[in-house]
Amino acid sequence: MDGRGAVGQVRAILGTAAGSFMLFLAPGVLPLLGDLLALFTPTPLVLAGLRFGWRVAAIAGLLSMGGVTLLLGSSIALLFAAQYVVAAVAMSEALQRRAPTNLVVGGSVAAVVLAGALLLGVAQVVSEEPPLAALTSNIEATFEATLEAYRKVGQNDAQLAAMRTMAARLGRSLRLMVPGLLVSLALAGVTANLLMVRRILPRWGGAGIPRDPDLGLWSAPWPSLLVGLASGAALLLPVRLLRVGAANVLLVLALLFFLHGLAVAHFYLARSRLPGALRAAGYGVLLMAPLVLAAVGVFDCWFNVRRLPRPPALPGG
Repeated sequence: MDGRGAVGQVRAILGTAAGSFMLFLAPGVLPLLGDLLALFTPTPLVLAGLRFGWRVAAIAGLLSMGGVTLLLGSSIALLFAAQYVVAAVAMSEALQRRAPTNLVVGGSVAAVVLAGALLLGVAQVVSEEPPLAALTSNIEATFEATLEAYRKVGQNDAQLAAMRTMAARLGRSLRLMVPGLLVSLALAGVTANLLMVRRILPRWGGAGIPRDPDLGLWSAPWPSLLVGLASGAALLLPVRLLRVGAANVLLVLALLFFLHGLAVAHFYLARSRLPGALRAAGYGVLLMAPLVLAAVGVFDCWFNVRRLPRPPALPGG
């Protein structure tokens, strides 16, 4: 590599690290909009990995992680690495190898879940306050503050006691749903960043990545319906472990069918003759009804309302 190429890589590393770092911090600067921007924290890392290789993406991610450590502490930095750096490195390497999209998404989700599970497992053992216990404590503290506000406006003791019981149950339930939450968050993040990367690539030279297929032609795998039916039946069984496992599976499937319903909405809205502003409003209204979109996804997966000849295996595939 000549000097000019080395300088280009250094600039790419620094610019990428700064971009991801700022996206990660966006929620503290821009309420609501910042949360959306933070979802795309891995995107600059993926783009750098596609142009210069996964090592550049990893170095830039570690630099961003260093900034997060200085500003927010090591615990948040480790979470940053598990959730974003691992995803970016896995995605960029898979895309560089021109892997099928189902392998890009599935492999990246698996890498993020494995890293997150490893991090949680280690933290549960070595931390003074294990993450799962901290999660429950934070939920209970939030509800206590809410109850105090209700008490000040005259809520009676019986209603407050019922709400306190609900808070305790919610904390325990969230601890049991951690596996499903990990997979769902990883799937949402990887899918969103893959769509964003493929939206940017044509304006950036493409980097040899296959053209992004029409989102409106995507379908969830048909066997997921059978998995959902089996999981629903397992909820009725007297074995608690099976019920918890089934609930986690259904949580992931709910997100999968939400994406399917979104693809159905895109299929019809993109082919309509509505003005762009009305189509955008339509997407906005539908996104506020995730259960409706998930139901549409289940219905279309079963009956193939769009009459698609062969559904791909994963979003964009």
